[in-house]
Amino acid sequence: MYKKINKFEKINKYMNFKKISLILFLLITISSVFASQDSLGIFRQNDEARLIQVCSDATYINISSITLPNSTASRTNIEMSYSGSGEYFYIFNDTSQLGPYRVQGISDGCDKTYSYKFLITKTGTVPTLSQMLLVISIILVILMFLVGGIYGMSSTYEKTWFVFYISISYVALFVLSYLMWYLTDFYFAEFIALNGILYMLWLVLAYGFFPFEAFISLWLLVSMMNEMDVKRKMKMGYTKDEAVALFRKNTHK
Repeated sequence: MYKKINKFEKINKYMNFKKISLILFLLITISSVFASQDSLGIFRQNDEARLIQVCSDATYINISSITLPNSTASRTNIEMSYSGSGEYFYIFNDTSQLGPYRVQGISDGCDKTYSYKFLITKTGTVPTLSQMLLVISIILVILMFLVGGIYGMSSTYEKTWFVFYISISYVALFVLSYLMWYLTDFYFAEFIALNGILYMLWLVLAYGFFPFEAFISLWLLVSMMNEMDVKRKMKMGYTKDEAVALFRKNTHK
């Protein structure tokens, strides 16, 4: 029996390690893929974005279209302004949507056509590797509490400990859902479906938090009063089993 449990724990630890590695890989990939693309950079939500294109032998450069993150066209057929030294620019101010924007255009010089992206985030930044590692570390700690709470619920037969583990699991899930939603909302807002799911999960847990804690507090109060009644009967000379049996008999009358 011990060997089977030990083998199961090893498999579980290995699977958890693979999941953690996958999450880390995905986060690093998401931030690096955008950087590796032909990108103008990152701008903050609702700030002006200065779109530029450089071509020394062009007499004009036009923007054919600017596509928003929701795939709709915000601007079409825009003549860019010349600022000197082969640089053309356009001030774009429709940056309320979060996510990647695509700019496509034409000119009579260089490669004739061009295309690049720029990213709009709430902060005007994307997380660095150290920031992602910090967030992942916090998430892993919370996951440990969550897993511990779930394991405790499945392995204990004491009602008080069972309720304690439920509370730990609920609070851990509440904090975890908020952190994940916060992370996606600020840095990966283009994942609209994931952002919405995490927000709804956090919202449901937030609305249920105080009723849940009120129920747990009431249950613990009643349990304490019942335990005090059992102890009073034990002081009267009853054994613990007799005191519990008498208490149950009185409560079921």
